[in-house]
Amino acid sequence: MSIGPGAQELTHAFLRALSEAHRAPMSRLPDLASRLATMVAEGSAGWPTVALDGAGLVSFVANKLA
Repeated sequence: MSIGPGAQELTHAFLRALSEAHRAPMSRLPDLASRLATMVAEGSAGWPTVALDGAGLVSFVANKLA
């Protein structure tokens, strides 16, 4: 999967939504952008008629990790 500007936006949204304690360890994951982009792509493919806000989705997931 190609990692473009959209994946970087997802990464920033995800890291901003994490608690301080989780932010540093998660930011060091080498494939974080790819994982987040894949999660959003799979969600969009699974529910093609639902408008999916990728940044909102990754922020929601980050909040659940806290």
